[in-house]
Amino acid sequence: MGKLNRRRTDKELAKNLLLAIDVGNSHTVFGVWNHNRLVATARFSTHEKNTSYEWFSVVLPWLRYNNIEEKDILYAVFASVVPGLSPVIRQMLDMMKISGIHEITWESPLPFTFDYEDKKNLGADRIANAAGGIQYYGDSMIIADFGTAITFCLILERRYTGGLITPGIMTATDSLFKRTAKLPAITFAKKDHILGKNTVDSIEKGVYFGFRGLVGEIVHSLKNHARSLGFKDIQAIATGGISDSLGFEHDFFDIIDVNLTLKGAKAVYEIISER
Repeated sequence: MGKLNRRRTDKELAKNLLLAIDVGNSHTVFGVWNHNRLVATARFSTHEKNTSYEWFSVVLPWLRYNNIEEKDILYAVFASVVPGLSPVIRQMLDMMKISGIHEITWESPLPFTFDYEDKKNLGADRIANAAGGIQYYGDSMIIADFGTAITFCLILERRYTGGLITPGIMTATDSLFKRTAKLPAITFAKKDHILGKNTVDSIEKGVYFGFRGLVGEIVHSLKNHARSLGFKDIQAIATGGISDSLGFEHDFFDIIDVNLTLKGAKAVYEIISER
């Protein structure tokens, strides 16, 4: 179902750990916070038909592999873009006997306000990203999340002002392979020269330079929009599972943080715990 990260070697962990969860369309990411340290992470494939017991049977061994007892997890915060999995994740957390559970929505206590017409339907991952970005990196920023879709968000002075959504890189390449008779499946990797010399090379370069151009143009346009509103030096942040292996991430982004959504879950927890 997924892969485990490096085994924890700490002999002792705090007894009030936080479990943060990012439920995405393709992958679900778990992270355990010990105060301000993200001490363990794991990424599993998302299967909407999985039961709470199936999730429990995967998560529990991962925790114990990292010397973490579920009884030491005091609270859990999760963001889900798969509505059908939200009650399943809650049931799994109940099986773990976690005393406090919070699902991130637009109604959650957040470190920002909305200047957005459809906030009720805004993805929980985008909300968590904004919370994490503000908590760790400042009041104004562009956030690009590379997942099943690529989402772009613009936050200005702690106001979520809007964004864009495009197909994700792997979503586009998989669609191209599945909807054509002769084109082969490809891998996404950095290319140094733009001209393809065979079919596979042409597709791989088309996808690489195509998405490089798409991402660069959107980030550039968002920065220009921010400048038109008086924000001169706004930083751009990339997140998501492949954000650190795009091949062009350092050309357009000031910060690459694959765990921004988990940081956003922690930011929401901190606001809740202070109330």
